Amino acid sequence: MKRVKVRTAEPEAEQLHPVGETPIYEPIDGRYLVADSKIGFDIYVQDDTAYVLFYTKGATVDEPLLTEIKLKRDFFVLSEDIKAYYDYVNDNIREIIENPDLPLNERSKALYNSTSTIVESMFEDPHSPVNLKRSERAIIGVIDIVLRNEKALLSLMKVTAHDYQTHTHCINVAIYAITIAQGLGYDAEALFEIGTAAMLHDLGKTQVDRDIINKNGRLTTQEYAQMKIHAYEGYSIAQELGIHNERILRGIWDHHEKRDGSGYPKGLEGDAISRYGQIIAICDVFDALTTERSYKKALSTFEALKLMKDHFSTHLNMEILNHFIRYLYTIGHEEI
Repeated sequence: MKRVKVRTAEPEAEQLHPVGETPIYEPIDGRYLVADSKIGFDIYVQDDTAYVLFYTKGATVDEPLLTEIKLKRDFFVLSEDIKAYYDYVNDNIREIIENPDLPLNERSKALYNSTSTIVESMFEDPHSPVNLKRSERAIIGVIDIVLRNEKALLSLMKVTAHDYQTHTHCINVAIYAITIAQGLGYDAEALFEIGTAAMLHDLGKTQVDRDIINKNGRLTTQEYAQMKIHAYEGYSIAQELGIHNERILRGIWDHHEKRDGSGYPKGLEGDAISRYGQIIAICDVFDALTTERSYKKALSTFEALKLMKDHFSTHLNMEILNHFIRYLYTIGHEEI
């Protein structure tokens, strides 16, 4: 059996784990490792019949490792270290999305997967200021990649998850909202505001019974009344977390309002609904229609937009929707 010298925080360490023993190994993408950064997990390579420890926790990513990455060596971590790997990617996401050696679709995938783990943590502990800060950094990452490359939005939209989960839904809505806002000429500050509001728009669902959230099929009147509290609860949690920007708060509060006054929580009409709320409402509906649920198939982009045009004209801002449609066509929505 071959043995490989291990790069460690302390010199001259070696370790072998035969395949088939208790340890479970999960593959990682070595291209997301950043030069001169410290890793918080052991890295293994597979060598015939064994997983061989290659870099140890606490070591610094150096040229030998970067050379191995360029040679396309496969890397693994122990299953109990996979969260530490995701945390590492999250902490280094800016360097990853700025890496010119990574194809745009791979940078987009890294950003989406990183954001997914962050938002999932946000929903597990919605009152955590740390999770909020990480979510805000994720939004900045989305905006960075979008402003750097005109094809980035299409790339991000291609990697959006199409199997509905609340946290991936929030990421998708944030990406679509930033898409619309950028097309409307919003500046970087406004993109951050609407991206934050969109990512947090369903945070209040953490206060709703999970059985109602996950129910397959139509809600009863009582269940729907419970579901409707999530807009207010999301607004309240955002305030508790120290968000005082009224545009962000109103985007969260207003995303279920309808222009004919039939929405909730306040039954606002027309332009009494905040601009961010109107944009997020469009993105919310679009993602709900284009993601698969246990009780329905996902619609195509064309089918979803046609349905929204034909049946939601009294609910949604048609001017913004038409802009969204034109913008999707401009960036090549038929490829999504």
